[in-house]
Amino acid sequence: EAGLSPAEALRAATLDPARYLSQREDPPFGLVAEGKIADLLLVEGDPTQGLQALSRIRAVIKGGLPMQRSPVAAGG
Repeated sequence: EAGLSPAEALRAATLDPARYLSQREDPPFGLVAEGKIADLLLVEGDPTQGLQALSRIRAVIKGGLPMQRSPVAAGG
């Protein structure tokens, strides 16, 4: 809706804020690369081709460890 491609939207949510927060062009976080700090959200599909893949979460890795996921109760 904002006119960004899926890849541009992902970058706007990850690398761009990391650069701003760290005040560095090559921040220590915000992208997946050797030597970087990264928590991972693994999804089914390619979110650079369609952001709907982000709703199909398969695993979450935080601090190098897989997180146990549990459903959120509906209602409230």
